[in-house]
Amino acid sequence: KCPLSSYCLAYDRDKVREVTSRKKAKPLPLEEIQAVVILCQEKYLIRKRPRRGLLGGLWEFPTIKPGILERDQVVIGKELVVLDHQFSHLRWKVSVYRGELLAETQLQAPWRWVTWEELSALPFPAVYHPVIKQLQQSP
Repeated sequence: KCPLSSYCLAYDRDKVREVTSRKKAKPLPLEEIQAVVILCQEKYLIRKRPRRGLLGGLWEFPTIKPGILERDQVVIGKELVVLDHQFSHLRWKVSVYRGELLAETQLQAPWRWVTWEELSALPFPAVYHPVIKQLQQSP
């Protein structure tokens, strides 16, 4: 028995379950993302996320998205893995592929080519940790 039941209107009116039950959470919006692991001359292409915003300042594999990396700048190959990641306000479904950058594509900061040693030492969002682990086993 609740120690506050003698003061509780919900208890008096037999409505405790209605008052204390949790409302079902709204489904989180789903964002589908295509990421590409690009390896060229034993270096991986990665990008530093903007400081402001979600996962600010962390590194990531290239994502095919207008303004970041256009679909016509890469050749997508074999799918490596599909990852689901949930934040407090949205869900990501990340499909990760092997890929190649087309030769005429020019990249500047925040893009960077890094060796495996550099890549494994940089901070990546948790969603990409399984990808890094998989690359470690078979680059």
